[in-house]
Amino acid sequence: MKFCNKCKIEKSLESFHKGDTTTICKECKRLYDIEYRPIWNKKPYSRISRYKSHLKTRYSLTLDELVTMYEAQGGGCAICNKALSNPTDEQGDRWQSNIDHDHNCCPSNTTCGKCTRGLLCRDCNLMLGHSKDNLTTLKKAVEYLELNSKKVGIEIV
Repeated sequence: MKFCNKCKIEKSLESFHKGDTTTICKECKRLYDIEYRPIWNKKPYSRISRYKSHLKTRYSLTLDELVTMYEAQGGGCAICNKALSNPTDEQGDRWQSNIDHDHNCCPSNTTCGKCTRGLLCRDCNLMLGHSKDNLTTLKKAVEYLELNSKKVGIEIV
């Protein structure tokens, strides 16, 4: 037997949801859901509000700060200058832009916001990620390309 705090009646355990830690019986919960469902569904799904929430939670950035970063880079990747879609474009692919941050400051995917470096295309972000932001590795990669491209007679642009 268990006591329902809503209807103030002691009922059998079958009258409560299995594994539920609340003290409200199934019937009271059903009536509560019917009463408050219109309020819960009042706000329709918004892709832009979801993106704003993602920016704030994961990168400690607002959409305005992201747009400022985007405009400062001329709308392109900070490394290769490939055109990125505008973060405010409702139809554009906001997820195309990768927000780069210093993993020495914040090793996880969530950042403090102070170590954000810029916007990158997917390829450049992967290049930095696979090299683990190691300057020595990246310099050796450039030397390797320069040396081996000359061997086969290809000039690096």
